[in-house]
Amino acid sequence: MTALGTTVTVPVLPRGEAMAMLAGRFPAMDPVVADRICALLGDLPLAVEQAAGYLDQTGTPPGEYADLLAGQLGDMLDEGEVTDRPGMTVAVLWELSLQRLRGECPAAVELLELWALCDPEKIPLGLFAEPARFDDGPLKDAAGNRARWAATTGALVGYSLARRDQDMVDVHRLVQAATRRAMSPTVRTARAGTLVRLLRGILPEDIMRNPEAWPVWRVYLPHVIAVLGHTGADDATIDGLSWLCDRTATYLQEHAQPAAALTLFHRALAIDEAVYGPDHPEVATDLNNLGLALWALGRAGEALPLVQRALAIAEAVYGSEHPSGQTIRYNLDQLD
Repeated sequence: MTALGTTVTVPVLPRGEAMAMLAGRFPAMDPVVADRICALLGDLPLAVEQAAGYLDQTGTPPGEYADLLAGQLGDMLDEGEVTDRPGMTVAVLWELSLQRLRGECPAAVELLELWALCDPEKIPLGLFAEPARFDDGPLKDAAGNRARWAATTGALVGYSLARRDQDMVDVHRLVQAATRRAMSPTVRTARAGTLVRLLRGILPEDIMRNPEAWPVWRVYLPHVIAVLGHTGADDATIDGLSWLCDRTATYLQEHAQPAAALTLFHRALAIDEAVYGPDHPEVATDLNNLGLALWALGRAGEALPLVQRALAIAEAVYGSEHPSGQTIRYNLDQLD
């Protein structure tokens, strides 16, 4: 027993052993497909058993099942049964822990909801060090008190919902999927908004030709990408979301990932146009950055009208002598 109740220990298998569990039930399964299924399930024995039960019960081709896991992991947590344990699924397993935590340590549930929107590995606890950026509630109160914060993180480790290594935590991808599935759209948007504020507070803004800023971005990039992946068009009004898209795109562009950068520059522009309208200075900045990204990809023909529009907005708002307009004009001259 722990102070909060019975701990559910969830071991993880070496990949070869997890694949052997599937091979024992389905000898003809392509090892590449088996490896993909086990990777998606995080090598969790119960989940692999559940997957085998689903494949056996439904006759679904393994490759198709792997695609279902990749696209709808949360929806698949209830599918399939474990031999000799009717009704036992991954979803049931973690819901028992979450039910106890909701009653005993609601701050821990809120923290797990934040972790569920991050990358599963190496989540820096330092990201959560600023209580002022949390929404009002149990977690904000806990984050402002060292003893309560230690108890909050300790509860999640104690229930085997996370694994801590010094100042980092790992959360099993199925724990994340189960937690996300239990969140309402309103809660998910609120948690994403908290993470955007936390990330904006810790990530350097000055990125271009500034190697000193890159190590921090390198640590947090997987979590930034995960958070952005869990926000959608309906979340455009999250404060700082456009900034995070734009700065992440700039970092990716600086590190020779122009295609990924382009997608995020487009997204920053779409957010600001939706929030501010088509003639706002933020939109001018987005247009300029998107145009330069297209130009770097050799698509000057597409870049030119975007930067021209950016210049027109900047001059309409600030006048022709303002530094913002002059910077955009300089960029436009490079495109001509």
